[in-house]
Amino acid sequence: QGIIPRGGARACLEALREMDEAGDVKVRSELPDILHGGEVFLIRKLGMDVGGLIHAGRSSWDLGRVSHRIGLRGALLDVMAAVVEYRSALLEKAAEHVETVMPYYTHGQQGQPTTFAHHVHGFVCAAERDFERLEGAYSRVNISPAGAAAGTATRFDTDRTRVAEFMGFDEVSSNTRDSSYNYDYLWEMAAALSCAAASLGFLADEIILWMGNEFGLVQLADRYCGTSSIMTHKRNPTAAEQVQGTRSRITGRVPTSYTPADLMETAGQVVKSLQLCAGMVETLKVNREAMLATATNSWAQASDLAAVLVQKRGLSMRTAHQIVGVMVRLAEEQGVKPIDAGPELLDSAAQLFIGSSLELDRTEMAHAMDPVAAVATRRAIGSPGSQ
Repeated sequence: QGIIPRGGARACLEALREMDEAGDVKVRSELPDILHGGEVFLIRKLGMDVGGLIHAGRSSWDLGRVSHRIGLRGALLDVMAAVVEYRSALLEKAAEHVETVMPYYTHGQQGQPTTFAHHVHGFVCAAERDFERLEGAYSRVNISPAGAAAGTATRFDTDRTRVAEFMGFDEVSSNTRDSSYNYDYLWEMAAALSCAAASLGFLADEIILWMGNEFGLVQLADRYCGTSSIMTHKRNPTAAEQVQGTRSRITGRVPTSYTPADLMETAGQVVKSLQLCAGMVETLKVNREAMLATATNSWAQASDLAAVLVQKRGLSMRTAHQIVGVMVRLAEEQGVKPIDAGPELLDSAAQLFIGSSLELDRTEMAHAMDPVAAVATRRAIGSPGSQ
């Protein structure tokens, strides 16, 4: 751009190459001013008349913003790459269990039957949204503030687009004041990392629940477990607990409180959680038999029975819902297990609620209470039986 003499530019470039060969970080760490370490090095080596040429058209403000954004975009790329690996692990595990039937839980109670693949795929969807949020944050981080100087640019004829290209930025900020003083790109990145940490913590919650002795639906590989110094039998899901801890630290923090250094550290914590979750999922042993038995021996199919009464007997959904609810209460009072409930018990409930029997065929009722058959009826887009 003709801002500094060609000979001075050549001397500065040669000196900077020398600095690079000696180790940029090492050299800067030994200087009193790290931000302006390059200039300090040049002045010490070439004198102020030559080394002092390099600061023309620059400011501490845009130098700092450039360094922040370069560091942040690198951290975001690391997180996005880890999300891709995590998503792949989830998809591979889901593909192995398309027909593995399990109960779906709401409020900690067995709700309706689903498949392990469908449940795991829910985390795939969350990971995809996390990636999109991170990608959006990246697009707003990777904007060059170079040449903005302290907010109003400079009278020197700088080529901001050329400088941005050299440093790998996708575009140049459209307002020099905005790129020097606004920090919403930090807040957006913090929010995206918080969402990702929350999604991973949800998976950790599920793994810990499923691994509990009373459930026994899954088992973590030993390397993701810890034990007790006194209770020799313990296989504690410590990796999942670590992910929970990361979620608590990140989601409990206000996005506007982050500095660039905080964000890069937080991004590293999210990468670690993503790697732990990917590893847990890849090595997870799924107890198909226990999952099916748990679904079969529960009232998870009660809503399907109510739906059959609507379809076969023309009842309103609310009436059918009430009758099946009464049947479940009678079963509990009489000690009848879900798998043993028959048309007689259903008729007893119907007599109490509408004053007449429904006379549902035993085969129809057995089909309605079969979790495998229930899953097969779910054909709506995105449902367990639509895979």
